[in-house]
Amino acid sequence: MVAKISTGGNMFGALAYNQNKVDSGEAKVLFSNRMLLGEDGNFSIGECMRSFEMQMPVQLSTKKPILHISINPHPEDVLTD
Repeated sequence: MVAKISTGGNMFGALAYNQNKVDSGEAKVLFSNRMLLGEDGNFSIGECMRSFEMQMPVQLSTKKPILHISINPHPEDVLTD
């Protein structure tokens, strides 16, 4: 497995990155907790932003509050069901 860990201060950027992967079929949402869904039952960046804003403190003093961890198989690994 190959892990990539990154931090940042832009929630929208992290959500847009993930949503683009889902929209293109490269990724799936495996689990969510306390996330708003759109009327069609799917995630949207706007609903996800609202979900996170409801959970984050109003006066956030952390410079890089966003943690993104991507875990992928090594390119030489062969995956099976």
